[in-house]
Amino acid sequence: MLELDGTNSCVELPPSLFTNELVTVEGWVKWQDYGSYSRFFQFADARLQLALLNTAGSGTLRFEQYRNPPYDQLVIAGVDNAIRLDEWQHIAVVAGIDHFRLYLNGLLAATDVTPLDWRPDPAPPLKNYLGRSVVKEASIGDSDTDLKGQMTEVRLWAGERSPEQIRANRFLRLTGDEPGLLALWNFHDGTARDASPHGRHGELRGAARVVEAMLPTPQDQLEQNQVVDLDGADSAVELPPGIFDGLTEMTVEGWVKWRRFDEASRVFTFADDRQRAFL
Repeated sequence: MLELDGTNSCVELPPSLFTNELVTVEGWVKWQDYGSYSRFFQFADARLQLALLNTAGSGTLRFEQYRNPPYDQLVIAGVDNAIRLDEWQHIAVVAGIDHFRLYLNGLLAATDVTPLDWRPDPAPPLKNYLGRSVVKEASIGDSDTDLKGQMTEVRLWAGERSPEQIRANRFLRLTGDEPGLLALWNFHDGTARDASPHGRHGELRGAARVVEAMLPTPQDQLEQNQVVDLDGADSAVELPPGIFDGLTEMTVEGWVKWRRFDEASRVFTFADDRQRAFL
C-alpha cells in the first residue's frame, strides 16, 4: 500500500484522467495526522474537478467540486468528525455534473452540496494527485499540506456504483478487469501503476513509497452509524403515546453505551395507563 509522510510526497496521476460525466472514486485511506486541507485525492485535469480532503486541521471530511471547470462554481459537502486518526476507513464518492453521494465505511454519509463563493487566484496547474492539493503549487497554497498517512485499493469507476456494490466489494481485492473499472491503483507491484488495462499509470513523487501491510478486513472495520448522544442533563427522546396498543407481548432491543453510573438511569421507560416497563 501507499505510504505518504506528509512532506512533499504524493502520487501524480496522468493528465486528462477521464472524460466521463459521472464517476465513482473509492478507496481505503488512513489519516495519521490532521493536516491543513490534506487530500485523499484531487483531480483537476479531468472532465470533473473533484477533491476529497480533511478540513483545516480537523477530522471533518470534505468533498469539493468545481462544477464549471477550470476552478469555477465551487460546491462543497462536509461530514463533521468523520475522520479517525490511525484507522482504516473506506471512502467512496459518486460525482457527476449535478449529482453527488458520499459513503463512509459503506454507509451513505452525505447527499447535498453547498455553493462556496471562492475560487483560487491565481489558478493552480491542472494536475491529478493522490495525497496532494493542486493548490499547493500555486502562490496561495502554502497552507495546504500533503497527506500524512496510507491508502490502498484506490478505484476509479465509470458511472455510479450502487450502495450495495460499494458495501459488497470494499473488502475484495480486484483483478483490474472488472466491467466499468477505469483505473485501479492498488500498489501491489511496488509502484503506482494502474492495475487495469487502461494504462492510467501514476508516478511516486518525493518520499512516497509502497510498504507491506495488511489490507483491512471486515473484522477490523467497525461500521459507523448515526447514534443519539445524551449528556445526562435533561436530555432524552420522547416517543409517541400508544406505541404498544393492540400487542400482548413485545421485544425491545438495541445498542447502548453508558458513560457513567447514575442512580436509576434508563435505557427506556414505557409507561401509560395500562402498562409500565423500564430498563
